Amino acid sequence: MKKNLKNKCRKTLICLLTMVLMTTAFIGFDSGAVLNVRAEEENTADDKEAIDKDGIIDGDAVVALAESYVDKVPYVTAGNSLETGTDCSGFVILIYAQFGVDLSPYRSAQSMFDNADKYGVSIGTDLSQARAGDLIFTHDGSHVGIVVDSETLVHQTVPGSSVKVEPIKYMTGIIGIVRPYRVMAGTAKEITVVENSYEKVILKAEDASSDDNAALTDTDEEANKDITKKDEELEYKWVITGALDEETDWSKENEEYTFYLNKTGVYDATLMTRKKGETDDEKVKEYTTEFYHKNALKGICQMPYTGEGGGYLIGVESYENPDYSYTYEMLILDCTLYAKNLPAWIYTTNRCGVYDGNAMWTVWQPQYGYYWTLFRIYDRDGNLIGEECYGFENIIK
Repeated sequence: MKKNLKNKCRKTLICLLTMVLMTTAFIGFDSGAVLNVRAEEENTADDKEAIDKDGIIDGDAVVALAESYVDKVPYVTAGNSLETGTDCSGFVILIYAQFGVDLSPYRSAQSMFDNADKYGVSIGTDLSQARAGDLIFTHDGSHVGIVVDSETLVHQTVPGSSVKVEPIKYMTGIIGIVRPYRVMAGTAKEITVVENSYEKVILKAEDASSDDNAALTDTDEEANKDITKKDEELEYKWVITGALDEETDWSKENEEYTFYLNKTGVYDATLMTRKKGETDDEKVKEYTTEFYHKNALKGICQMPYTGEGGGYLIGVESYENPDYSYTYEMLILDCTLYAKNLPAWIYTTNRCGVYDGNAMWTVWQPQYGYYWTLFRIYDRDGNLIGEECYGFENIIK
C-alpha cells in the first residue's frame, strides 16, 4: 500500500509541476480564487428517485435543475451563490450539491478534472458517449459545464453574462467528460457494506458463507451434522481496488473486515472464499461489488496571507471531529529541491489536535518557487483517514 501511495504521490507531483510550469490561457471563465468554498445548501433535490440504489444520478434531473437557473444567475468571479452569482465551477458545485455530490474541494475547473476519479468516472472525450448530467471540461481545462445532450451544454458563461444553454461546438479544447456518482454504501448479494463512514469502511461476507457451506455439504457428509464446524472451515480474503489498492491475507477471521481508505473515490470490493487449506484456485469463489467512499477531509485552503509578516495561510478541515479526537498535519515539499534529488520536505506542522471546531490553520512564509502541500487527517487510533495534495507557485520574491 505504501509503495502504491508513493507512486500515486509521484504521479500527482509530476502533474502539478506540469500545471504550474505551463502558461494557461484563461478566458474569464473560472477563477479558482478560493479553494475552500462550500455548497450553500444541503441536498434539496425534490425528486428522491433522482438517485438510484447504486449512486447513479438521474442526469435529466440534474439538467432540469441547472436549466432552471438560465438567465437568472450572473457570472461572478469566485462566486458561490445561486442568488448573487457564480463562476463556472461554482455553478457546477452548487447544482451537484443538491444531488448529494460534494465537489467543493475542487474549486477550479482544472482541479475538478484532475480529481475526477474521486467523485466519478471518466468517459473520455467522445461526445457520443456523453449523457445528460455529465460534466464536460473545455478550453483546455479552464472551463466546466453540464452536458444537456451530445450537442448542447448548460453552463455559467463569462463576466457580464449569466447561465446559458449553448452548443458544445462553440467550446474549444475539450479535455474530458466525467460522470459524477453519489456516495452510496453499495451492496451485493454476498457482500454487505456494514459501515461507510468518513473514518472507515466495514465489509462483511453474508450469503457467501451459506453458499460455500452448501458446496461443502456435497463433498463432506460430516459437515451436514455440524454447521458450526463448516463455518470454521471457511477462509476469507478481500481485495480492494480503486483510488487505493488493498488486499488481506486468507483468514477465517476476515468474514468481516475494516478498511481505512484515506482517498475519496469509486472502489471495487472482491470477496474470495475457500475451504481452509484449499490450494485449487478453481474452487475459490469470488463475489464483487462497487461502492463509493468519501474520506474525512472536507476541504483545504491555501492562499496569500495579508496579515503581519505575509506569507501563505494554509488549512485543512474535516467533516467532523468526534470528541476532538482527530489530529491534523500539513507538510510542504519544495519542488526545486525534489527535482535536484535533494531533501525536499522543508516544512511540517507535525500532527496536532484542535480543541474547538474541526479545522487547523497555520501561516507559512515561503521563498519564491514551486511547492506541493500535503494535507492529512488521522483518527484517534492514528489511522490515516483523509489525505489530499495541492501544488502552487509563490510569485512573491
